[in-house]
Amino acid sequence: MAGNRLSELIDDRPEAGVFRVSRAIFDDSALFDLEMARIFEGGWVFLGIADQAPAPHDFFTTSELRDLVFHVREHRMTIPQIAGFLRGSGLAFLGFELDAQTARRYASRFADDPAMTNLDYWHIFETENPEVFFFTYQFWVRASAAMPAAAPAPAK
Repeated sequence: MAGNRLSELIDDRPEAGVFRVSRAIFDDSALFDLEMARIFEGGWVFLGIADQAPAPHDFFTTSELRDLVFHVREHRMTIPQIAGFLRGSGLAFLGFELDAQTARRYASRFADDPAMTNLDYWHIFETENPEVFFFTYQFWVRASAAMPAAAPAPAK
């Protein structure tokens, strides 16, 4: 579980309206195996259609729960990968959801980016401060102004 206890992967502060989980929840294979064993595979799970168990007390075993419902976890993307995706998708980065302390630290380090939207700088900042995005990236985007207008619909 990446050397972390589960309680270290969750930030639950109801009084502040905060509930966040570490990225490891989504892509750590050891944590996934633990979750499967202790939560999902440890009890009776029915996943199928009526024809597979037509009579009372019929049952079957399957790996479908793991294969179909709990498919491969999310891929952990880096800021440069996100930047490439946004460029390729015609999306403009508007900024990260940040706490005030992180925003001040970034603004102090990169004063020439007052909008805090330079993803190259954010990559440097994250490399220097790996704890900043311990939790998932949360950010805003919009369609890029450089996107061409959509083609008109064909006449019917």
